[in-house]
Amino acid sequence: DVQTTAAIGNTLTNTGKLASATQNTSSVVSASVLLPNLLITKTASPTTVAPGGTVTYTITVTNNGNSATTSLQIYDLLPYSGAVLDNTKNFAFDGTFTPTFVYSGGAPTPGSVTRTLGNPPTLAGYTTNLNQNQVLWDFGADAYALPVNGTITITFRATVGSAMPVASYYNTVYDAFNSYAGPGTASV
Repeated sequence: DVQTTAAIGNTLTNTGKLASATQNTSSVVSASVLLPNLLITKTASPTTVAPGGTVTYTITVTNNGNSATTSLQIYDLLPYSGAVLDNTKNFAFDGTFTPTFVYSGGAPTPGSVTRTLGNPPTLAGYTTNLNQNQVLWDFGADAYALPVNGTITITFRATVGSAMPVASYYNTVYDAFNSYAGPGTASV
């Protein structure tokens, strides 16, 4: 069992030698490092929203690695104000808008496919702060892996709570995936 911290695309060479008084033998085995390398970007439109208004988010995940994911989960932690549950002080996922994603770059269909998820996103409070909504898209449960050079673009809406203080808000998107090499994560 050989373990390494080699980068994606590197080739590892393992040489074994057997030496004795009567025989000198060696064997070389090479293996390439295959891993997904996910890039996440996110945009908001409009970029300035009044309390009670709606913002449309677009999340794009691209696999720049040399191996597909075997499952993929995308999490979005929506902005909030305060730690006590108060639906007037958070950004709430807009369940009246059907989120879609554009899947491109290989299987299931070459080119681009726009479709509605078979499994709707899961909504939950994040950790102990019930005022922050976490939106989860589980593409592993929807039987889609993200192939090499593949892209998933998710579009959805959120409503700004009517009592959100005027400020600049930021939210985090992160992923969790599995591949043939094991689990991984990234965030933006």
